[in-house]
Amino acid sequence: MIRKDRVDNTPFSSDNEELVYSAPLTGKVFKADSAKAYQILKGLILGTPVWAWIKELDRAACARKSMTALRTHYDGPGMTRRCLESAKTIISGTKYLAEHTFSFEKCVTLLKAAFETLTECEEGMTANA
Repeated sequence: MIRKDRVDNTPFSSDNEELVYSAPLTGKVFKADSAKAYQILKGLILGTPVWAWIKELDRAACARKSMTALRTHYDGPGMTRRCLESAKTIISGTKYLAEHTFSFEKCVTLLKAAFETLTECEEGMTANA
């Protein structure tokens, strides 16, 4: 797990979370773990468009710095706005008309995913919205 920075002092949700946040971000063990985690991350994204967001950090081989760069890009406000707009478009434009053209299962699954996006972005939506 490549942990995020803690931004508040809320209680830990579990002993495991507390243990994760207690691990130091310096020293030989951290550097070795970070390099190993970086190699796993690199293996997953090398050759994909995602690679462009951490390629400049390749020499450092630091998983923490790389994940921070990816989170900044993919979890940033611009991406959140795009995801929200896409979810709202799906919700407002998805209509079930007939099983043979668009199955009820596909319709419900599409809508569920869109509502999940709203929940993840902490923006609720009523049935009438």
